[in-house]
Amino acid sequence: MLDDQQCDGIMVFFPDPWPKKRHHKRRLLQADNLRLFVKKLKAKGYLHIATDWQEYAAAIQQEAAKVAELQIMPL
Repeated sequence: MLDDQQCDGIMVFFPDPWPKKRHHKRRLLQADNLRLFVKKLKAKGYLHIATDWQEYAAAIQQEAAKVAELQIMPL
């Protein structure tokens, strides 16, 4: 519903980690969705993600690494 390059930033706070392996396909923060978020961001826009589950944080970083347009900031 948002036009491309419309958002200054997108914030995702504590998305459901879907911890069981068979449910990982339901995770919000996968490469395809991250690419969609990037399309909606203005130049120099930001994507802020917060989670309190270390394993999910590592999985998000792996997915973000697949998106060339994202610059990953250290934790």
